[in-house]
Amino acid sequence: MRYLKTILVLIVFASCNRESKKTEKTDTSKLVVAQNTSQFNTKLDSIRNQINSMDKSGGKSVTYIFSLEELPSLEGNEVKAFYVNGKLYKIEMEVFGETGKASFNYLFKDDIVNVMERRYSYNGMLTDVKSDADIKLSEENNYQIYFNGKRMENSNTTDSMYLAIMKNVPTKL
Repeated sequence: MRYLKTILVLIVFASCNRESKKTEKTDTSKLVVAQNTSQFNTKLDSIRNQINSMDKSGGKSVTYIFSLEELPSLEGNEVKAFYVNGKLYKIEMEVFGETGKASFNYLFKDDIVNVMERRYSYNGMLTDVKSDADIKLSEENNYQIYFNGKRMENSNTTDSMYLAIMKNVPTKL
């Protein structure tokens, strides 16, 4: 009888250990399945959701206005992304500096992006600018880049401003 009780205790103990191991394996496998099936939101997904929630009109065109924090301009910047039928059509950006400003326009056509850069200088300090007459165009550049940011005429160079913008602008809504 004494041996029977010992055997029963060992069987109960062994079965309890097996159950806890099975539970741990089940929990782990559920966690792995949940990670594989869940959709992880990226920064662009969050921005896309924000743009879509702003567009209550249901129209064919949407404009998204934001600023880039990673740019070295101390005076600020403003970027506008224009969408037509849910597809990125154009980006306009202005960067304000202490002694001048720059504007960048990106027009999207298939896999080619037409770029127009304009640099302006102020007639005095930024605080002296009261109207457009206090700003003069000092430089203008027009060129084309591929969608990945590489320049068409010199494929060894990339447009770093474009790449910084595209980290914050989804191409499709």
